Amino acid sequence: MNTPRVLSSTCWALAVSSTMLLLLVGSSSCTDSADDADTDDGEGGATTSTASASGGAGGDTSSGAAGGDTSSDGAGGSSSSSPGTGGGETTCSDPVFTTSDHDGGWSDGGYYVHNNMWNWQEGGPETLYACAYDNWYVESTQPDTTSVKTYPNVHFDINDLNGEPLSSYETITSTFAGAGPQVGIYNVAYDVWFNGVGWGGGTTELMIWLENFNQWPLGELEDTATFGGVTYDAFYYNDGDANVVTLVAQSTQYSGTLNLKEMFDWAIDTKGWIPENPTVNQIGYGVEICSTEDTMQTFTFTDFSVTMN
Repeated sequence: MNTPRVLSSTCWALAVSSTMLLLLVGSSSCTDSADDADTDDGEGGATTSTASASGGAGGDTSSGAAGGDTSSDGAGGSSSSSPGTGGGETTCSDPVFTTSDHDGGWSDGGYYVHNNMWNWQEGGPETLYACAYDNWYVESTQPDTTSVKTYPNVHFDINDLNGEPLSSYETITSTFAGAGPQVGIYNVAYDVWFNGVGWGGGTTELMIWLENFNQWPLGELEDTATFGGVTYDAFYYNDGDANVVTLVAQSTQYSGTLNLKEMFDWAIDTKGWIPENPTVNQIGYGVEICSTEDTMQTFTFTDFSVTMN
């Protein structure tokens, strides 16, 4: 299931789901809050609440792969502002899975890699090439318009999307590496769902934008916060149906480790933006693409893992 999540006063988008049809209206600039997050209904996702890529979420990674040592900051994680292998350089030279289908996807290692072209009616072609869940890329050609067209991503489903109480975990960390071409309008981001998946019914969506290129989040800038030495602008939106938190890194982070639990606790305990003791249902990482200026562009991802203890 692809459940759209975008609603903004400045972004047109038509999001289609197997269970709902949502029309989202806006204007001339692409403002979004991860709107097109991948919310697949457990297809291929892990049924346990713990998963880890090779090397683990908190272990060291080589300086050329994921931005150096990502285990030195246990409180906030660490990240790299230089592209490394995530900066558009394709390392997946012999893909084992390829799809141009707007809902095509592949299960691997307890994760699901998804060519989530949820707004394909307004978009252009896109092909996803995967060597592994933590080594894949997309070639995407999107028109020079401002609606979000696609959110190719990899995600980890917790307990078949039924989730587990956040209080069950002392730590939740995640490694990442990925980058876009610095062309058009897009943001490379995490998308996390609480108390269910998809807008409505008391759910909350938390986005973490790590590379923002000409995008603007849903809601208002309410605060700033620092995690792992990186400062984020914190946006909040609630219309009684959608409840959305977006953390936008002030400096681009191409790779590293995030202490997700610390971020979640801040949004709950310090800001009150997420209800107390929610379930955490899905954690994803990918790129929202609005435009590639009618040219084929490559978005590359070379690390992802989630570890929950």
